[in-house]
Amino acid sequence: MLRANAAGEEVSLKRQGASQDEAEQGRRELRQVLFAGYDLVRGELSFTGGFKRKLSGALDQPGPVVMGFTGATLKQERFDTGFGVSFMQPRFTRYSALLFGQQWIGDAGIVKLVAGPEFTNEQRLDKYGIPRWGRDRVGLRVLAEIWSEPSPGLLATGTLIFSSGQGSLWGRGALGREFGTRVFAGPEASFYLENEYSEAMLGLHLTGLRIWRFNFRLNGGATFTLGSRPGGYAGISGHIAL
Repeated sequence: MLRANAAGEEVSLKRQGASQDEAEQGRRELRQVLFAGYDLVRGELSFTGGFKRKLSGALDQPGPVVMGFTGATLKQERFDTGFGVSFMQPRFTRYSALLFGQQWIGDAGIVKLVAGPEFTNEQRLDKYGIPRWGRDRVGLRVLAEIWSEPSPGLLATGTLIFSSGQGSLWGRGALGREFGTRVFAGPEASFYLENEYSEAMLGLHLTGLRIWRFNFRLNGGATFTLGSRPGGYAGISGHIAL
């Protein structure tokens, strides 16, 4: 399965990133964000990277946007040889997507809605336990996101991603209280639904850590799946405005 670990990690550019980065770059107009992230969930390692680019105007202005994603997940699957011997074999799932849409910016924050084609592929173990790639599946990916500050010092974010190629729906909501200069910490909750599989996660996040022009988000907590023991998850993501 592929979770959306770096889908919406650009900062609230209207209040945070744009003014600081413009000052650092002689007030050059910023139009693009590069982002990447890693997640470790129940022993599955996922990576997502990509970009968001304004098609007109600066990042801290409303208008049309384009987003590109690529990602992969590595998981271990037990293979039974049929002779009383079994072993764990790694296999990959990968995806890429190119989304177009709009962002709206107001006093309360940023709202973004984008959609477009996606391509997914998954390795399957053959009769000898060797991972083999199948055919690419073409589908539709829709991403909706809000990044808001409903009151001074309080951050509220929400992300929802639908994938027809994977047959999945992923969502996350988080609240954060500012305790440093544009650094927020607080609870988060997320869910993942795919065919007959469902998963919920509860944890904490630390958002807004800044090193030079890079912004980072750290998160971690517990996962809950029907029929399985609770597990854990941890993630790190970052972005830079250009």
